Amino acid sequence: MSFVDDFRNAKIDKGEAHANRLLFSWLSCDTRRRALYDELIEEKQILMFESRAFFNDQSHSGFEDRPKKFRQKACLVVHPDHVAEVYKNSGECAWSNTPYKDLGGTFMLALDEPAPDPASGQVDSFLSPRAQREYCYKLLQRLTTSFDCIATVAFKAGAGLALKQRDFDLAELAEMVAVNYVARLFGFSQADLPLLKTTANAIGNGLMFVNAGQHFITDSTALPLAKQALSKLSNRAAELIDLYDRAIEQEQIDRSTDLQEEFKELRDTWFENPAQPRESGKFQQLKDLNFRPLMELMANEQQYGIRASAYSTTEKAIMVAGLVSGTITNLRAAVCIAVQQFFELPFKDLDRVRSAAKDARVQHHDANWTDTQAGVFRALVEEALRINPPPPFVPRRAAKTMKLGHQQIDKDCALIIAVGGASYGGNPFSIDATPSRSEPPDTLVDAARKETDCPFSKVFGGRPETVTPDGSAQYRHSCIGRDLAMYSVSYTVRQLMLLPGLTQSLDQSTGEVVGLVKRAGFICERYPLEYEREKLLRQSPLQTVLQVRNPVPEHAAALRQVLQFGAPFIEKVLREARHVHFASFMFLDNDSKLVLFTAYDGDFDAYIGHFAREFGPLFDRFFSHIENGPPAPIAKHPFEFVQFLRRFQQPAVGGLFFSAYPEVQVDQIRSHFDKDRRFDFFTMEGEK
Repeated sequence: MSFVDDFRNAKIDKGEAHANRLLFSWLSCDTRRRALYDELIEEKQILMFESRAFFNDQSHSGFEDRPKKFRQKACLVVHPDHVAEVYKNSGECAWSNTPYKDLGGTFMLALDEPAPDPASGQVDSFLSPRAQREYCYKLLQRLTTSFDCIATVAFKAGAGLALKQRDFDLAELAEMVAVNYVARLFGFSQADLPLLKTTANAIGNGLMFVNAGQHFITDSTALPLAKQALSKLSNRAAELIDLYDRAIEQEQIDRSTDLQEEFKELRDTWFENPAQPRESGKFQQLKDLNFRPLMELMANEQQYGIRASAYSTTEKAIMVAGLVSGTITNLRAAVCIAVQQFFELPFKDLDRVRSAAKDARVQHHDANWTDTQAGVFRALVEEALRINPPPPFVPRRAAKTMKLGHQQIDKDCALIIAVGGASYGGNPFSIDATPSRSEPPDTLVDAARKETDCPFSKVFGGRPETVTPDGSAQYRHSCIGRDLAMYSVSYTVRQLMLLPGLTQSLDQSTGEVVGLVKRAGFICERYPLEYEREKLLRQSPLQTVLQVRNPVPEHAAALRQVLQFGAPFIEKVLREARHVHFASFMFLDNDSKLVLFTAYDGDFDAYIGHFAREFGPLFDRFFSHIENGPPAPIAKHPFEFVQFLRRFQQPAVGGLFFSAYPEVQVDQIRSHFDKDRRFDFFTMEGEK
C-alpha cells in the first residue's frame, strides 16, 4: 500500500488529527520522507492535510476579539514543477511570504512586494524585499574576497576547543564555527559571541516552527522567544552600527576603540593566498583585501564606495539580525547533515570522500573556492546537501484561490514547500558530482551570469540577477546567504573529514550508532562523533582529585612522607616511562583533598596501567591513605586501578588544555634536545 493510501485511510478511519500525526512521523524520518517524496513526485500529487496551527489573520478589524481559528487547510508541495511554480510567484500576487510575519519584524524574508503608493507611484523601499535584497547583495559583494580567510579563522576559533577531546558534539562545534564566522564578517565583538549563540538558538527554533513545526506540534513559547531574540540581536546591531559611524561620549568612544582593536588584530592575521599556488609562498592579510565588516560598511556607505541608501540605522539593524540568525542556523544544520550523509555512504565511497578532502588540503591550506581539487570536495558537500537540504521546508500562504498543477489551492491555504523534493527527486547520492561553479565570484552578479543550472541550485537556489538569454530569471529560488554559507560549510566539513579515525559514536547501552539527533525531525540538536585524538594531539591532561582518609591530618602527613621519601623513585619511573611531560601534587581544602596533575602521551588506560605495574608497593602505601582506595596490591589489579582513577578524573574547564607543542611526544623532545648527551640535574652539565 502507498503512503497516500495509508494517509487517506488514516483520515477515514481515525480522523484528521491521526492523519496529521502519521504525516509528521514520515516527515521526521529521513528515509520515510524520501520515500514519500518519491511517491508524490511520481504521481505528481500535492498532499492536502489539516494543520493544527493557529491562523493568524490580522486583516480584519477587531481581530483580537474574534475566536482564534485553528484546524486550517494546508498542503505539502513536493514535485519540482510545483515547487518552481510557487517560488516563481512568491512575494507577488499568488504565494505569499506572510507566514514569516509571525516572527515579527520587517526583514525581507517575511515581506511580499508592496503595491506602489497611489500618490507618488513609489514603493516603500524598506518594505520592498527586492530593494532590501539588492542592498544586501551590494554589501556582500564587498566581502566575497574575505570569505576565504574568515571561514578559516572561524573554524580555528570555533572548533579548537571541541577537538581537544576524543569525543565531541558536531552540532555544538558547527554552531561555534558559525557564530565566529558571522561575528567576524558582520562586525560583532568577541563579547557578543554568547549573545549570537543564544539568540540563534531561539530564532532557529522559531524558524523551524514557522516553516513546518506549527502544523504538527504545539509550542506556545517558540514564537515569543524568537521575537525576543530578534529584538535583542537587532538592538545590539543598531548599537554597533552607531559605533562604527560615530562614537558619542567617552563610554562609546572606549567601546569603539576596543572594537577597532579587535578587528585590527583580525586584519593583521596572515592567511594563505587563495589566488596563488601554495608553492609560491604568497600570503595575504585581511588588511590587504581592505576588509571592513558588514556593519562598518553599512555605517559608512559612501566612504567605502557604496551608494548611500535610504535605510535608517534601525532598518539596517533588522536586516543584520535576519541575515545573522538565518546564517548560523543553516550553517549548523548543513555541517551536521553533510557529515551524516557521508557516513551513510558505502565504505569505498566514504574513502573517496576522505581522499578528496586530503587532495584539497594538500593543494590549499585554508578555505577556498579556486582550486580544482577543492572544487571536487565542495561538489561532494553540495551533493550531500542536495540529498538532505538543511532547511527542509519553506512556508508560503495562498493569497487567492488558484490552481497548482491539476489541484485547486484555496485562498489562505498554508503551503509547506518540500525543498528536498525539488532537489532530491529520487536521484541518489552521486560520488561523481561536479561543483556548481569552477571559479571564484569576482562579484556576486558577474559570477552568477557564468553559472548554469544544477541540482544544488534547488537547495540554496541561484541569484535572482541571473538571467537567461531571453531576459527571464534563470532561477526560481534564491538564498542570499548561499556564497556566505558555502565557504564555511565546505571548509568545516573538509577539516572534519581529515580527522584521523573520525567515526560516529556508539550508544554505550545498546552498541548502536547514535547518529544525528534531531528535535521534531528538523532541528539538528546533537551529533556525537569521536576521532583518534592521540594521532593529532599527542598530549592529554590528567587532573585527579582524591579524598584523603580520616583523620585527615594523620593521613595527609603520611602522604607527604610517602612523596618525600619516594620522590627519587617516582622521578625514575616517570623518566623511564618516556611518555610523561610533567607531574605534580597539590593539597586543597585544608589537606582534605590531594590533586594529581600530569600531562602524558597516548592512551589513558595504557598510561595508568603502566604505572600500576611499575610503582608497585609505593602505590600501595600511597593509596592506603586515600578514601575508598583501589584494590591492593595494585600491581595485580591494573584494570581496577585504571577504573578507580577514571572516577576521579576532573576534566579541564571547557576542555581547555594548552600545549606549546601539541603534536610532539616526550621521546621526540628528548631525541631533539639530548641527542647523544643526557642532562644531569646535579652537575648542571650534559654527559656522554
